[in-house]
Amino acid sequence: MTIRHLSLALAACLACTTAAAAPAFDDKFRQLEELLPTSGITRTASGAPGHAYWQQRADYKLRATLDEAKRRIDGSGSVTYHNNSPDTLSYLWVQLDQNMFRADSDNRAISTVPSREAWARGTEADGMRFEAMRFIVESRTFEGGFNITALTDGGGQPLKYTINKTMMRIDLP
Repeated sequence: MTIRHLSLALAACLACTTAAAAPAFDDKFRQLEELLPTSGITRTASGAPGHAYWQQRADYKLRATLDEAKRRIDGSGSVTYHNNSPDTLSYLWVQLDQNMFRADSDNRAISTVPSREAWARGTEADGMRFEAMRFIVESRTFEGGFNITALTDGGGQPLKYTINKTMMRIDLP
């Protein structure tokens, strides 16, 4: 084998080794439909809204009062929901994040504190301060969350609703 043939064989071996170690093949000429969704009536090929694109809309009018002595906020309000969809809605979902602070919340059941071993091997900064422990204990007596007393439609008729933890389903007539 000559030097020339040896260098070509060595170059071919090195090329095979680096090709095997290289990441997956990235084809610069790949068709766009493999990377972007096909255009349709709701989205153009660039992802911009198409002629049949729509969004829901909700307008809020809220009134609230703060009672500092009772540590309570009372309020009422109206939400005008605009269904811009071509479909008829039979229910709406409303997120009630403040229900994480209710006495029956899963959030309360899963809260944890550092172990005694973590306190023993660390500094004061690794332990738990009294105020933090007091917050955990006293927060169990706090009656947080939403207390919904009435839910009506625009004509004043009651709406059927179901609350499950932090979600409320409102059934529409």
